[in-house]
Amino acid sequence: VGKLTLKAGKLQEALDLFRTVADSNAIPKHRGDAALHAAIAATKLGETDLAERYLRLILDGSGMEEFRPDAQTALMENHYAKKEYVSVLDIFRKSTLKAEGEKEAMRLMIAARAMMKLDRPAEASELFREVERLVKPENDLAFQASYFRLNCFFQIEGKHVVDQVDAFLQIYGKF
Repeated sequence: VGKLTLKAGKLQEALDLFRTVADSNAIPKHRGDAALHAAIAATKLGETDLAERYLRLILDGSGMEEFRPDAQTALMENHYAKKEYVSVLDIFRKSTLKAEGEKEAMRLMIAARAMMKLDRPAEASELFREVERLVKPENDLAFQASYFRLNCFFQIEGKHVVDQVDAFLQIYGKF
């Protein structure tokens, strides 16, 4: 019911439903799912502290492991939105979690963009390259990663920028 309510855009009602399950004695799998969705609803309502509480519940609670990669990414997104870039990188580096495919690409993208905000283009470039490896070129994340990587090259040295721009245009000029 909570997922349908969330999908219908009734954020506060959905949040209340998810909180009921997340804060209950239900099995960890149901609590983890509810906590993740409570965090999503809370974030959309601008209640980032409440969202963080539920994301931390997933990251620290036992039996909720399947929800941890999504919780970590959401927590990183919340800190990025609050311009807490050092916190984004702390969360990213302290965790051994890895998602797969596009979810991992999103996690790496958030970390790389935080590195750029902290004026660390060389490190960011490596993560953007990893994003490009994880998703197909027609995926918007790959395009964004490639574009940001070009920006990193420009900031780092500049002498290979022309070659990088040519490679970018070969890949994305047809899209």
